[in-house]
Amino acid sequence: MIINKKTKRKFRKGINWADEIHNYLRENPFGQTIKDIAEGVSTSRVTVYKYIKMLQDEGKVFAREVGLYKLYYCSDRIVLPLRFMSKYYNGILRGLKNKFTNLEEFKKLGHIIADGMRRELINQYPKSLRAEIKSFNDFLTYFPKLYPYLDLIINENVTIEEKIEPDKNKGVFIFKNLEMLEVSEDFQYHYYIITGILERGLSWVFQKNIHAEILNLDVKEKCVKILLEQKE
Repeated sequence: MIINKKTKRKFRKGINWADEIHNYLRENPFGQTIKDIAEGVSTSRVTVYKYIKMLQDEGKVFAREVGLYKLYYCSDRIVLPLRFMSKYYNGILRGLKNKFTNLEEFKKLGHIIADGMRRELINQYPKSLRAEIKSFNDFLTYFPKLYPYLDLIINENVTIEEKIEPDKNKGVFIFKNLEMLEVSEDFQYHYYIITGILERGLSWVFQKNIHAEILNLDVKEKCVKILLEQKE
């Protein structure tokens, strides 16, 4: 009997698919569909479905609906937890605050970070969503559901309210329950850095002039309002 490569691949012995899938999601923390995972670990979707269910039952993987897609995430993603960041990152931000003369410099730092992470930012974008998100306006619709899992600092309780104006190619997003701001007000500078990363990264992806700006930041209320807009 002739066995093609796909058939042979399915019957490989000695592969711990649960570990393969779990490790793949750890290395791709921005969310992956079943199809993405199957392609990433070189197995069938049937195999992925079987082991994803097992990993979910064990609490090692969780899923979130993003538009028409279900994205899977590793529960112990390789990111920096808030308890660790509270001193380490806060010290960095405080030092930068003493060096920088205005808030725009934090945004420029975000540009520099994005430049250094260009390939990683693009490659981490869920493949299955690339065909769905064809324009900046499409991205604005998906952004509130994607953002909590894009930030390197875990903040599971964050909620995002949006006001999107498709005819004007812009959206305003209000982030609430930002626990970082409760730890230290210096964490507000993190969001100015994030606007720089978003601005540079989205400009690459859509080949447009994308503008990101903080319209309001309230440390006491633990919220920030961010504008994302495509400029002509």
